[in-house]
Amino acid sequence: MSQNAREKRDALMHEREILGFLEQSHISPRNLARLRTLGRSEDTRIADLAQLVLDVGAATPFRRRRIRILARERRDILNRMEKAGLITPQPPREDMDRYDIDPVAAWYEWVEYARSCGDE
Repeated sequence: MSQNAREKRDALMHEREILGFLEQSHISPRNLARLRTLGRSEDTRIADLAQLVLDVGAATPFRRRRIRILARERRDILNRMEKAGLITPQPPREDMDRYDIDPVAAWYEWVEYARSCGDE
């Protein structure tokens, strides 16, 4: 196996590992340590993704209500997740329910709910 093919395979495995942390019910301190290690990768894409998931795990280690909590407290992380393609972009402001107390949090919670129903 060539060096280039091995690097591509390793990058794919690392990416799957990183994304797997988001699917867990709890991102543990051990997982955070692993993400710190992956954040030092020479592959900038892997390092950036690991840093993003590390920030998510540090802010909201439990998956339940993660999106709603991030929408209320850490929109900067949600914006980064959106840019990385980890979550669905929110609709334009005019398409949101104006009577909802926090329409951004409600949108992300709905998207997360729809995704969880689709995975079953």
